[in-house]
Amino acid sequence: MEYVMGTPYFCKVDKLKQYPYIDKDTKCDVLIIGGGIMGSIANYHISSLYDTICIDSGILGHGCTSCSTALLEYNLDDDAKKLKESLSDEDIVKIYKIGQMGLNKLHDFINANGNKCEYAVKDVLMYSNNTKDNASIEDEYEFLRSHGFGAILIKDRDNPYNFEISRGILIPNGGAEVNPYLLTKQLFELSKNQNNIYENTKVVKIEKLKNSYICTTNLGYNITAKKVVLSTGFNFELIGTPLCATATTYTIVTNKLKDFGWNNDALVQDWANPYHYMRLLPDKRIIFGGEDTERKFDAPIDQKLATKKYDTLLKTLQKIFPSIANEIKAEYTFCGAFGSTKNNVGYIGRAKDNLYYFYSMGA
Repeated sequence: MEYVMGTPYFCKVDKLKQYPYIDKDTKCDVLIIGGGIMGSIANYHISSLYDTICIDSGILGHGCTSCSTALLEYNLDDDAKKLKESLSDEDIVKIYKIGQMGLNKLHDFINANGNKCEYAVKDVLMYSNNTKDNASIEDEYEFLRSHGFGAILIKDRDNPYNFEISRGILIPNGGAEVNPYLLTKQLFELSKNQNNIYENTKVVKIEKLKNSYICTTNLGYNITAKKVVLSTGFNFELIGTPLCATATTYTIVTNKLKDFGWNNDALVQDWANPYHYMRLLPDKRIIFGGEDTERKFDAPIDQKLATKKYDTLLKTLQKIFPSIANEIKAEYTFCGAFGSTKNNVGYIGRAKDNLYYFYSMGA
């Protein structure tokens, strides 16, 4: 089943070390299925403690990871008002603080191991140029401010950006950016199980035994594991049913825009529905994504719809920056599977009623 389509910008850089496929029956304490960013994080940590095998059905980092825009923020996709439909204020604040902890851990990882993934700390801006959104943005600002998150309210008269803003929330140093493909590469190359990482190895069947699992690959070999961690992103084939609402998200990457940028090159998200998000890449291209559409988790990507969405993204971006609209072109276009749970929180932890089966999936 197709979960990405197009020419992902991030895969144009140095390729990951090539890993073999499994060609014999084998055993391990922990089997991690999935070699994207979530799988590489799980593998990095778990392989330091247990005999671990990590496999991917394709090439490491070439699935949904390659289609990520990699805007790393502690806040979730929905605002606090929407989140309160399924979470308490206390839970929302706790999740935001866990997000901050994650950003801090990434910062510590880079400091300890070097910056090989274009990592940078960035301001975060959420904004709207529609006065109808002013009240909801001010409500979100009050929530953040009242719970100690360093938010600044921006109004049209004090807008420091080179695009139109009616209301905005600025969180100084509230996020980070990376090249997700290179971060995946770095994590795998630093992991403790270099001889137990495999590409082009797809699990087609999982059989539960009393205290272990037998996972059969597409070539007919068996991996016997005491525990299994699913890090398959938004590919739910092994589960048989989606764990969350699934969608396709669309992205364009522009041509190089010499001497262009905006205030501190913040990570930017608008208040539209569906929303858009953008950041400036190190080589002065804008990566701009959004226009999400619903899809069944096992449905193919609609190429005709994708082409239409790329055109919409380009025109929207040109409207945001009218002074250089004629200069902005879309040099890379790609789309991929995306999912979101009701409370915006990913699936990380033990599967329900299953002692040895775990999920490590973003959402």
